[in-house]
Amino acid sequence: MKTKNINYSIVNIQWKRRFGFTMVELMVTILIAMLVFAGIGVAIVDSIKSFPKMYERTTGNYDGSGGAGIIPDSYVAKAAFDRICRRASIKKFLPDTADTTPSDWIEVYYYNDVNSPSLDRYARLWVDGNDLKVDHGTYVESTGSTSFTSTETLAITVDTGNLPKFAVQAASVTMALSLKKGNQAMTVTSTAVRHNE
Repeated sequence: MKTKNINYSIVNIQWKRRFGFTMVELMVTILIAMLVFAGIGVAIVDSIKSFPKMYERTTGNYDGSGGAGIIPDSYVAKAAFDRICRRASIKKFLPDTADTTPSDWIEVYYYNDVNSPSLDRYARLWVDGNDLKVDHGTYVESTGSTSFTSTETLAITVDTGNLPKFAVQAASVTMALSLKKGNQAMTVTSTAVRHNE
């Protein structure tokens, strides 16, 4: 009887030790946790350091200068360029060059609505100082005369040292626009196809 009790108690002692942690296991777990927390800390510090730069790019007024940043300007300029060029006719555009030499302005012509018998509107993209503007007006196809109606400013951060380049290749129109504000700079390129006849 005594032998059975001794064997039983030894088995119980060994069975209870299975639920414990050794010092090595505990140290390895702490080391892994420290590495994870260090990685999270580095990511947080990096995001805090890059916040002013991204805020300035998107809003443009982190430093108190006011105005829009270059990212909103790039989206507005691209969307307006696409909207204008997709309405344009393939029959006429200016400057009407035989080759595909890029120009710093472009004028496209379009129909006011689907019932217009001839081209009757124009839009001209150009740069005035640091502003990318589009002039809208009426056009008389029979005489070739234009009449200005309004101007819309698309972007206020155009890099004057690198003026936009517009090029026409068959039915497509390409815009390469460099934007700059303070130490922030980016280049936006966009291509649109003139859909009308």
